[in-house]
Amino acid sequence: MVTRQLSRAAGEAAAAAIGTRGQSPGCPPFAAWGCTEGERTWGGDGRAGGGVGDGSGVHRGRGRGLGVGDGSIAEKEETDSRSLKWEPGNWRQQLDNIREMRRNRDAPVDQMGAEKCFDSSAPPEVMRYQVLLSLMLSSQTKDQVTSAAMLRLREHGLTVDNVLQTDDATLGQLIYPVGFWKNKVKYIKQTTAILKQQYGSDIPSTVVELVNLPGVGPKMAHLVMDIAWNNVTGIGVDTHVHRISNRLKWAKKETKTPEETRVALEDWLPRDLWSEINWLLVGFGQQTCLPVNPRCKECLNRDICPAAKRCRGNGCSS
Repeated sequence: MVTRQLSRAAGEAAAAAIGTRGQSPGCPPFAAWGCTEGERTWGGDGRAGGGVGDGSGVHRGRGRGLGVGDGSIAEKEETDSRSLKWEPGNWRQQLDNIREMRRNRDAPVDQMGAEKCFDSSAPPEVMRYQVLLSLMLSSQTKDQVTSAAMLRLREHGLTVDNVLQTDDATLGQLIYPVGFWKNKVKYIKQTTAILKQQYGSDIPSTVVELVNLPGVGPKMAHLVMDIAWNNVTGIGVDTHVHRISNRLKWAKKETKTPEETRVALEDWLPRDLWSEINWLLVGFGQQTCLPVNPRCKECLNRDICPAAKRCRGNGCSS
């Protein structure tokens, strides 16, 4: 009897010790890890979130959760979760091929996108404001038109105070012919007034606050967070990302809106690719995977793309 009791006590103590060693003290939120590989940094005021004003000028590698050593229970559960999650077939090969086709970075978005439209010599808060306005102007507008409008605005003086002092007629002349320019004049004035009154002439540093600004939607907000604050909060999905994701069947089922596509992509695409995927697919959509008659014969994915197989010899219009 005594022997069995001692044996049982020893077993319970060993089990408790194993359980303690296996526990993870918790994984910090993503923001505490630092920025992922491929994110952007600019010098400046060193505010939390980095981006325009981070001051480091270097890329920072993705951090790890605080498991107890390699092979901890927390790490194993994360690995098991990833292995069980749905993902499209051939997506890694498709992505590698798109990277190769985008290697020269010579699409309109590379030369005239939001990352090229701000004054890099301006104070950090002014640069962030210019990033926000460039994305507000970009909706339903080609990059060439947005870039030209931003150049005129910068020559006029693209600061919060100067825009507030500019009358609507002059502001309209400066941004014309961007899509829905009359509405954008109103949104720019309203948003700029809010920034002056509530944010000290800077821009919000959260998606929730950004989408509450007039004329700012989820796509713009996530891109602003990435470009201006160097904080990847989500995938910026525009018409190109939406179209190409559906052609490649990068969602469990066809999505109807860019926001549906964003949710579908974020469900399976590794987070350290969220920043890269926007500019990759936007440029790819501008040069190769066109809305009408995509250049499938030139595409490295022609043999592994569902849309190319469906449209081979006929072209696509979706």
